[in-house]
Amino acid sequence: MTSLGAAGIALLVGATAAFVLYYTSSKKSESVGVLAFLRFGWMALLVYAILSPALVIKQEVNRPRVLWILADTSRSVQGDAMGIAKEINNTHHGQSLQCITVPYSPDAIPAEQPWIYVGDGHIESLNSSFASPIGIYNMPANPLDEPSLLQGISVPQRVVAGSNFPFRVQLSRGEVDLTVHWNGQQIHGVEGILRAPEELGTYAVKAVGTTGNQTDQIAVSVQVEKEYRKVGLLSDAAHPHEMMVRRWAKKRRYGIVRESNVSNIIAIGKDLGLEDKEVLKLCGGLPTAFDFAQVYRPGKSSLPSSVKLWTSQERTLDLSRVHWYRSALEDEKVIAVFEDYLDQFIARTSPPRISFSGNLSPLKSQKSAWTLALIGSDGLPQKANSRVEIWKGEELIDAPLVEESESGIYAFATQFNSVGTFEIRIQMNSDQEGFVATERVEVGEGDIEAIRPYNQRLINEWKQQAQWVASDTNTSAYEAWELERQTMELTIKNPQHYTWWYWGLTLLLAALEWVLRRRQGLI
Repeated sequence: MTSLGAAGIALLVGATAAFVLYYTSSKKSESVGVLAFLRFGWMALLVYAILSPALVIKQEVNRPRVLWILADTSRSVQGDAMGIAKEINNTHHGQSLQCITVPYSPDAIPAEQPWIYVGDGHIESLNSSFASPIGIYNMPANPLDEPSLLQGISVPQRVVAGSNFPFRVQLSRGEVDLTVHWNGQQIHGVEGILRAPEELGTYAVKAVGTTGNQTDQIAVSVQVEKEYRKVGLLSDAAHPHEMMVRRWAKKRRYGIVRESNVSNIIAIGKDLGLEDKEVLKLCGGLPTAFDFAQVYRPGKSSLPSSVKLWTSQERTLDLSRVHWYRSALEDEKVIAVFEDYLDQFIARTSPPRISFSGNLSPLKSQKSAWTLALIGSDGLPQKANSRVEIWKGEELIDAPLVEESESGIYAFATQFNSVGTFEIRIQMNSDQEGFVATERVEVGEGDIEAIRPYNQRLINEWKQQAQWVASDTNTSAYEAWELERQTMELTIKNPQHYTWWYWGLTLLLAALEWVLRRRQGLI
């Protein structure tokens, strides 16, 4: 309803009330005109207060905004980045704009609000999901430390006790005096052969490189085990196939046991009747019973294109009915096919294992990313519930969040804030079965902030999208800049009678009518 309509109704109701009360009544008052006016007045005001619409006032106001100022407080920055950030804060902090100053880190970058970067650009790369800053204040950087002389050590993660295994050290420079330490041994050179001790356990391979006044070292862990795996070998009687299996197991560093409670079982001429396990069956007959030669094509580039296998069946080729020993006497290339046949069985029947990779020699304060997966018997990652813990001695340092993936490959990141030996413990569960793996990490004495180079690519991308770029020699860029204001329309609705004088007038008119009526004996 409009104000005009409400006023018309109010006048009509007020006039009607006054007329009915004072001009149709049998009792006539001496001041009937005054009383009718008073009744008309306060009644009209009352009805208008009930029917009148609210007064609408519209005005544009600045939308409140938040500006984040992220200051790089790392060791590489030369100067007080936080002081510069606070100066920018004081310059732009004002009405409808709130400035928040915090140390720079990827986690501190706001997702949807504007932000300013203050630092030297010696920062890690970011993915495209992070918003670019609207302003950049470039600060000078301290001279970086010399990069490490050593990049890494390549050694097997698991070796068999008493065996020899190779090593190779990756250098970042050509001329380095290098010494490799292993279980009391010292070897000079970037590559060589180490011998595993007879005692089982975890040992460290440490490389120490020196050139001039700079000395760096790096270490990795090697697990010394009795054998890589146990393979069950069961037979009714002695057979040449047993000799071939044992020779294959010796090459692979497998232990042969006459047990059926292991994951991989090979049976020679024997039906074990195990329904819950896959058993590789080899024939156990005499060579004279295998008179049929069948051509077999493995279909692998690493194996012969075709070999002749002697079997007890004339037309079909069943590898469980092949006399491998007689076939190998006819053609020595059969041995490679036989060993590949056993390798495929081991891969097919081996339980799932945890595979993981990451930086084994990070520096202090360096953020390291790791990937892990539970590899099934088919060689492919499978889905699992994962948990990772970082320990230093008996102290739990971190339990990083593991990011899951539909592909079955998982990832996590952690940061080592002190020097020493850390242990990464990985737990994965699949189909109500648990798997555990551990890895030792040697954190060096260096500081990642002292060697991290200038991130030219990232800073160039930021500069292309920034509204201003300033430095110690050019502060006018941010001093003259203002964040674009965003306005919004503010609507204020107030009742038209929302004033003291309106109700004061109404009460005054009603009170005067009451007093006059009482004096004239109308009440």
